[in-house]
Amino acid sequence: MQTELGTGTRFTLRLPLTVLVTEALMVRAGSEVLAVPLNAVHVIAAVGREARRSGPAGAAALVEDRWLPLIELDRALGLPAAPGDRSPVLALRGGGGLFACAVEQVLHKEEIVVKPLGAFLEGIGPYAGATVSADGRVTLLLDPARLGELALSPAPGPDRSAARTAGGAVDHEEPRPAKAHVLLVDDSISVRKFVGQMLEKAGFAVTTAIDGADALARLAERTVDVLVTDLEMPRLNGYELLEDVRRRPATRDLPVIVLTTRSGEKHQTLARRLGVSHYMTKPVNEDAFLRLVESLV
Repeated sequence: MQTELGTGTRFTLRLPLTVLVTEALMVRAGSEVLAVPLNAVHVIAAVGREARRSGPAGAAALVEDRWLPLIELDRALGLPAAPGDRSPVLALRGGGGLFACAVEQVLHKEEIVVKPLGAFLEGIGPYAGATVSADGRVTLLLDPARLGELALSPAPGPDRSAARTAGGAVDHEEPRPAKAHVLLVDDSISVRKFVGQMLEKAGFAVTTAIDGADALARLAERTVDVLVTDLEMPRLNGYELLEDVRRRPATRDLPVIVLTTRSGEKHQTLARRLGVSHYMTKPVNEDAFLRLVESLV
């Protein structure tokens, strides 16, 4: 900002080169609102169950008299499946061809400012970047190329990792039981995917929840060994979740790890008052985080 007496003030804005302005189609899949680059959308169609099929080559949908490889976006992202026999299908260009992507709802077109995800989330999931919506929520931008690779790749064949016994019979390796069950609570789908995959790779069973209210519903359904939660979430935040968990006899002694971007002393003090003895800040150190979870089970 430069001000010259009697002349006026000049404001100079410097935007990073990594910022991209583009048009996107906002869609809903499960509990999430996601953005799809508009230039990748070939056509939008309502496709019923009668125009879908499954086979050895994978799922397909009939769009404009063509059978296209089909990907169910909610299932691909690990989100709750939408009920109903008819849903919107986007025919998208990506992954070297045209494919169909089923969503729960097509919302509206919007011009968005896209920022890269950064090193912490880069390569996690089929995302090209993120944008901040008018209400302050972060919306992820889908990468049609990565989605296309999922839809157009051949369906996995029979398990060839089984070893043959001396008699020639196939001896399938029994899956190893999970070390323990972890409930992961975060309103960010990227964090749920990243941390969830980290835990599963280490041998833990993982249940995810999108906020505190969803977490309480999951705790009512099953017993878990460790609770990992964010603090800032819609509906029921992390502090309110902790109060409820400590108030209930069944979960009063449940080990809790807070995983948040809030590193301030006041946030840590409040969490400790609510019975949290393990507080970690994002981006998470994978080795330290897994060692901590291991020590609690």
